Amino acid sequence: MINLENISYKYESEYALENLEFKAKEGEKIVLLGNNGSGKSTLLKILAGLIFPSSGKYFYKENLVDKSFVKKRVKEFRKDVAILFQDPDTLLFNATVYEEVAFGIKQLGLDVDVKEIAKRFEIEHLLDKNPLKLSGGEKQKVAFCAIFATNPTLLLLDEPTANLDPKTTGWFIDFLYNLDVTTIISTHNLSLAYELGNRAIVIDESHSIIYDGDIKALFQNEQILLKANLMHKHKHKHSDVFHSHFHIHDWS
Repeated sequence: MINLENISYKYESEYALENLEFKAKEGEKIVLLGNNGSGKSTLLKILAGLIFPSSGKYFYKENLVDKSFVKKRVKEFRKDVAILFQDPDTLLFNATVYEEVAFGIKQLGLDVDVKEIAKRFEIEHLLDKNPLKLSGGEKQKVAFCAIFATNPTLLLLDEPTANLDPKTTGWFIDFLYNLDVTTIISTHNLSLAYELGNRAIVIDESHSIIYDGDIKALFQNEQILLKANLMHKHKHKHSDVFHSHFHIHDWS
Protein backbone atom coordinates (compact mmCIF):
# COMPACT_ATOMS: atom_id res chain seq x y z
CA MET A 1 0.00 0.00 0.00
CA ILE A 2 2.80 2.41 0.97
CA ASN A 3 6.36 2.40 -0.26
CA LEU A 4 8.88 5.07 0.68
CA GLU A 5 12.16 5.06 -1.22
CA ASN A 6 15.01 7.10 0.25
CA ILE A 7 12.81 10.01 1.32
CA SER A 8 14.41 13.22 2.58
CA TYR A 9 12.85 16.57 3.39
CA LYS A 10 14.54 19.90 4.07
CA TYR A 11 13.21 23.03 5.70
CA GLU A 12 15.52 25.60 4.13
CA SER A 13 18.98 24.14 4.87
CA GLU A 14 18.01 21.80 7.72
CA TYR A 15 16.87 18.22 7.28
CA ALA A 16 13.56 17.29 8.87
CA LEU A 17 13.80 13.76 7.46
CA GLU A 18 16.77 12.01 5.92
CA ASN A 19 16.88 8.84 3.80
CA LEU A 20 13.72 7.19 5.11
CA GLU A 21 12.67 3.87 3.63
CA PHE A 22 9.81 1.57 4.64
CA LYS A 23 6.80 -0.27 3.27
CA ALA A 24 3.36 -0.70 4.80
CA LYS A 25 0.79 -3.32 3.88
CA GLU A 26 -2.94 -2.74 3.81
CA GLY A 27 -4.48 -3.19 7.25
CA GLU A 28 -1.28 -2.63 9.23
CA LYS A 29 -1.36 -0.58 12.42
CA ILE A 30 1.95 1.25 12.78
CA VAL A 31 3.07 3.40 15.69
CA LEU A 32 5.50 6.18 14.77
CA LEU A 33 7.79 7.01 17.68
CA GLY A 34 10.38 9.70 18.20
CA ASN A 35 11.24 12.70 20.30
CA ASN A 36 9.86 16.17 19.53
CA GLY A 37 11.52 17.53 16.41
CA SER A 38 12.48 14.12 15.04
CA GLY A 39 10.28 14.57 11.97
CA LYS A 40 7.18 12.49 12.77
CA SER A 41 4.71 15.23 11.78
CA THR A 42 6.66 16.00 8.61
CA LEU A 43 6.48 12.34 7.59
CA LEU A 44 2.72 12.25 8.13
CA LYS A 45 2.29 15.38 6.00
CA ILE A 46 4.25 13.73 3.19
CA LEU A 47 2.11 10.61 3.42
CA ALA A 48 -1.01 12.82 3.25
CA GLY A 49 0.28 14.60 0.13
CA LEU A 50 0.32 17.98 1.88
CA ILE A 51 4.04 18.45 1.26
CA PHE A 52 6.41 16.61 -1.04
CA PRO A 53 9.87 15.13 -0.48
CA SER A 54 12.98 17.14 -1.31
CA SER A 55 14.38 13.86 -2.66
CA GLY A 56 13.27 10.24 -2.92
CA LYS A 57 9.93 8.75 -3.94
CA TYR A 58 6.64 8.02 -2.20
CA PHE A 59 4.31 5.43 -3.73
CA TYR A 60 0.70 4.95 -2.61
CA LYS A 61 -1.00 1.89 -4.11
CA GLU A 62 1.83 1.80 -6.67
CA ASN A 63 1.18 5.42 -7.73
CA LEU A 64 3.99 7.95 -7.41
CA VAL A 65 2.63 10.65 -5.13
CA ASP A 66 3.83 14.03 -6.37
CA LYS A 67 2.19 17.38 -7.07
CA SER A 68 0.91 16.20 -10.44
CA PHE A 69 -0.68 13.04 -9.02
CA VAL A 70 -2.40 14.85 -6.15
CA LYS A 71 -3.70 17.56 -8.50
CA LYS A 72 -5.10 15.08 -11.02
CA ARG A 73 -6.64 12.70 -8.48
CA VAL A 74 -7.28 15.01 -5.55
CA LYS A 75 -10.80 13.80 -4.69
CA GLU A 76 -9.87 10.13 -4.81
CA PHE A 77 -6.68 10.67 -2.82
CA ARG A 78 -8.31 12.90 -0.18
CA LYS A 79 -11.05 10.33 0.29
CA ASP A 80 -8.53 7.51 0.67
CA VAL A 81 -5.98 9.26 2.88
CA ALA A 82 -7.07 11.24 5.94
CA ILE A 83 -4.88 13.07 8.43
CA LEU A 84 -5.71 14.25 11.94
CA PHE A 85 -3.38 16.85 13.42
CA GLN A 86 -2.50 17.18 17.10
CA ASP A 87 -4.24 20.56 17.28
CA PRO A 88 -7.86 20.07 16.14
CA ASP A 89 -8.32 23.83 15.68
CA THR A 90 -6.33 23.53 12.44
CA LEU A 91 -9.15 21.39 10.99
CA LEU A 92 -12.24 23.11 12.39
CA PHE A 93 -13.67 26.06 10.47
CA ASN A 94 -17.43 25.58 10.06
CA ALA A 95 -20.19 27.25 12.10
CA THR A 96 -21.59 24.03 13.57
CA VAL A 97 -20.41 20.51 14.27
CA TYR A 98 -22.99 19.22 11.78
CA GLU A 99 -21.50 21.36 9.01
CA GLU A 100 -18.01 20.28 10.05
CA VAL A 101 -18.81 16.60 9.67
CA ALA A 102 -20.82 17.20 6.49
CA PHE A 103 -18.12 19.28 4.77
CA GLY A 104 -15.92 16.47 3.45
CA ILE A 105 -18.95 14.34 2.62
CA LYS A 106 -20.36 17.09 0.41
CA GLN A 107 -17.01 17.96 -1.17
CA LEU A 108 -16.49 14.36 -2.25
CA GLY A 109 -20.12 13.72 -3.19
CA LEU A 110 -20.53 10.82 -0.77
CA ASP A 111 -23.74 9.24 0.48
CA VAL A 112 -23.11 9.33 4.22
CA ASP A 113 -25.64 10.15 6.94
CA VAL A 114 -24.11 12.82 9.20
CA LYS A 115 -26.26 11.91 12.18
CA GLU A 116 -25.38 8.24 11.93
CA ILE A 117 -21.64 8.87 11.79
CA ALA A 118 -21.98 11.34 14.68
CA LYS A 119 -23.66 8.63 16.79
CA ARG A 120 -20.73 6.32 16.14
CA PHE A 121 -18.43 8.98 17.60
CA GLU A 122 -20.84 9.82 20.42
CA ILE A 123 -21.08 13.49 19.37
CA GLU A 124 -24.69 13.61 18.16
CA HIS A 125 -25.56 15.90 21.07
CA LEU A 126 -23.00 18.42 19.76
CA LEU A 127 -24.25 18.74 16.18
CA ASP A 128 -25.78 22.20 16.71
CA LYS A 129 -22.77 23.54 18.66
CA ASN A 130 -19.97 25.79 17.43
CA PRO A 131 -16.96 23.43 17.23
CA LEU A 132 -14.53 26.16 18.27
CA LYS A 133 -16.34 26.54 21.61
CA LEU A 134 -16.02 22.90 22.60
CA SER A 135 -13.50 21.38 24.99
CA GLY A 136 -10.19 20.10 23.62
CA GLY A 137 -11.33 16.48 23.80
CA GLU A 138 -14.66 17.26 22.13
CA LYS A 139 -12.87 19.14 19.35
CA GLN A 140 -10.60 16.17 18.75
CA LYS A 141 -13.57 13.79 18.50
CA VAL A 142 -15.33 16.14 16.07
CA ALA A 143 -12.21 16.46 13.92
CA PHE A 144 -11.74 12.69 13.95
CA CYS A 145 -15.38 12.16 13.02
CA ALA A 146 -15.09 14.66 10.16
CA ILE A 147 -12.09 12.94 8.57
CA PHE A 148 -13.46 9.45 9.19
CA ALA A 149 -16.81 10.32 7.59
CA THR A 150 -15.24 10.00 4.13
CA ASN A 151 -14.42 6.32 4.86
CA PRO A 152 -10.64 6.53 4.31
CA THR A 153 -8.43 3.49 3.76
CA LEU A 154 -5.38 5.13 5.36
CA LEU A 155 -5.58 7.07 8.63
CA LEU A 156 -2.66 9.29 9.64
CA LEU A 157 -2.98 10.44 13.24
CA ASP A 158 -0.56 12.93 14.79
CA GLU A 159 -0.54 12.65 18.61
CA PRO A 160 -4.30 11.92 18.58
CA THR A 161 -4.64 11.49 22.36
CA ALA A 162 -2.87 14.73 23.29
CA ASN A 163 -6.11 16.58 24.08
CA LEU A 164 -8.13 13.64 25.39
CA ASP A 165 -9.06 12.87 28.99
CA PRO A 166 -8.56 9.28 30.24
CA LYS A 167 -12.16 8.24 29.51
CA THR A 168 -12.07 9.54 25.94
CA THR A 169 -8.61 8.04 25.43
CA GLY A 170 -10.07 4.65 26.36
CA TRP A 171 -12.93 5.15 23.90
CA PHE A 172 -10.45 6.15 21.20
CA ILE A 173 -8.26 3.06 21.69
CA ASP A 174 -11.32 0.77 21.60
CA PHE A 175 -12.54 2.50 18.44
CA LEU A 176 -9.20 2.09 16.67
CA TYR A 177 -8.90 -1.54 17.75
CA ASN A 178 -12.07 -2.43 15.85
CA LEU A 179 -11.15 -0.53 12.68
CA ASP A 180 -10.22 -2.48 9.57
CA VAL A 181 -8.19 0.46 8.27
CA THR A 182 -4.47 1.02 7.79
CA THR A 183 -3.27 3.40 10.51
CA ILE A 184 -0.02 5.24 11.13
CA ILE A 185 -0.11 6.98 14.49
CA SER A 186 2.58 9.23 15.90
CA THR A 187 3.01 9.47 19.65
CA HIS A 188 5.64 9.78 22.33
CA ASN A 189 3.31 8.50 25.04
CA LEU A 190 4.92 5.08 25.24
CA SER A 191 2.40 3.70 27.71
CA LEU A 192 -0.20 3.91 24.91
CA ALA A 193 2.02 2.62 22.13
CA TYR A 194 1.19 -1.04 22.81
CA GLU A 195 -2.49 -0.20 22.46
CA LEU A 196 -2.16 1.66 19.15
CA GLY A 197 -0.36 -0.89 16.99
CA ASN A 198 1.91 -3.92 16.79
CA ARG A 199 4.65 -2.46 14.57
CA ALA A 200 6.87 0.43 15.62
CA ILE A 201 8.92 2.76 13.45
CA VAL A 202 11.36 4.89 15.45
CA ILE A 203 12.92 8.11 14.15
CA ASP A 204 15.82 9.55 16.11
CA GLU A 205 17.13 13.10 16.42
CA SER A 206 19.16 12.71 13.21
CA HIS A 207 15.76 12.39 11.45
CA SER A 208 16.42 8.83 10.28
CA ILE A 209 14.71 5.53 11.01
CA ILE A 210 16.67 3.54 13.59
CA TYR A 211 14.11 0.83 14.28
CA ASP A 212 11.32 -0.83 12.31
CA GLY A 213 9.79 -3.93 13.80
CA ASP A 214 7.75 -5.54 16.54
CA ILE A 215 6.66 -3.03 19.15
CA LYS A 216 7.11 -5.44 22.06
CA ALA A 217 10.68 -6.18 21.00
CA LEU A 218 11.37 -2.44 20.88
CA PHE A 219 10.66 -2.04 24.58
CA GLN A 220 13.25 -4.69 25.33
CA ASN A 221 15.85 -2.76 23.32
CA GLU A 222 17.35 -0.28 25.73
CA GLN A 223 19.98 0.87 23.21
CA ILE A 224 17.38 1.99 20.66
CA LEU A 225 15.22 3.69 23.28
CA LEU A 226 18.19 5.65 24.57
CA LYS A 227 19.36 6.60 21.08
CA ALA A 228 15.90 7.90 20.20
CA ASN A 229 15.74 9.80 23.51
CA LEU A 230 12.66 7.80 24.49
CA MET A 231 14.32 6.68 27.72
CA HIS A 232 16.07 8.73 30.37
CA LYS A 233 17.74 8.27 33.72
CA HIS A 234 17.12 10.31 36.84
CA LYS A 235 17.19 10.00 40.61
CA HIS A 236 14.27 8.83 42.73
CA LYS A 237 13.75 8.90 46.46
CA HIS A 238 12.27 5.83 48.13
CA SER A 239 11.88 6.44 51.86
CA ASP A 240 15.26 7.99 52.75
CA VAL A 241 17.21 6.29 49.97
CA PHE A 242 18.08 7.94 46.66
CA HIS A 243 18.84 5.83 43.63
CA SER A 244 18.71 6.26 39.86
CA HIS A 245 17.54 4.03 37.04
CA PHE A 246 16.19 4.28 33.52
CA HIS A 247 12.62 5.25 32.70
CA ILE A 248 10.81 5.44 29.40
CA HIS A 249 9.38 8.85 28.56
CA ASP A 250 5.65 8.92 29.19
CA TRP A 251 3.99 12.17 28.16
CA SER A 252 1.28 13.00 25.65
